[in-house]
Amino acid sequence: MPEPEDRSAVERVRRDKLAKLRAASVDAFPVGFRRSHTLAEVRRGWDGLAPGEESGDVVRVSGRIVLKRDMGRLAFWTLRHDGDELQIMLTVGALGEEQFRVACDLDIGDWVGVQGPVVKTRRGELSVKATEAFLLGKALRPLPDKWHGLTDVEVRSRQRELDLTVNPAARAAMRLRSRVVGSLREPAWIMSDAVFPALSMASFVLLYRALGAPRSFEALAVVGGIMSTYWINVLWGMGAQLYWE
Repeated sequence: MPEPEDRSAVERVRRDKLAKLRAASVDAFPVGFRRSHTLAEVRRGWDGLAPGEESGDVVRVSGRIVLKRDMGRLAFWTLRHDGDELQIMLTVGALGEEQFRVACDLDIGDWVGVQGPVVKTRRGELSVKATEAFLLGKALRPLPDKWHGLTDVEVRSRQRELDLTVNPAARAAMRLRSRVVGSLREPAWIMSDAVFPALSMASFVLLYRALGAPRSFEALAVVGGIMSTYWINVLWGMGAQLYWE
């Protein structure tokens, strides 16, 4: 972790916000959030609403804030998840003064969950009108500039999670590779005591923790927005080789 003097001004501000959230007993990294629909499912299911119409159907969605607009007692988020985007409408009347203030203080890059009815604004933008908003993960570093994106080849190679977050082409390439590998994959046995009787549970737990380190490929994929990952285990005699996809 960089020393405080080495952090950017933006990162210091975000860490100050994190400290305030913790002081207010707000969990900035909760264990989970149960959604009812993906952003794509909401778009497909309620795209037929007329401008200004409210469906009354309550959904729970989640995603990363990639755009925010504050207009006094009204605010908007654009959430992105798995390549799809959806607008979230935030109002003082629906959220209450305190929750509206906390929601408006969140930053671009934060992961959030929202509950509320599906509506279409008078301008024809499909939205979820938030009655509850949940912080799912506080982003401590800012995303790359919206207009210029991530163009540095070295940064894209060394920070794959950032490349997956901001570059649709990188996410598309990963999904394509996953489908290709999935089409070639053969049924595999689960590695267990039946295969390696000498492998104790304690050793397995240590191995799991090692693979789950913050810089593991799986962790980078999740940060980049790829939520489904798995391991392919190939057995060569009494040795094992793990391939991450």
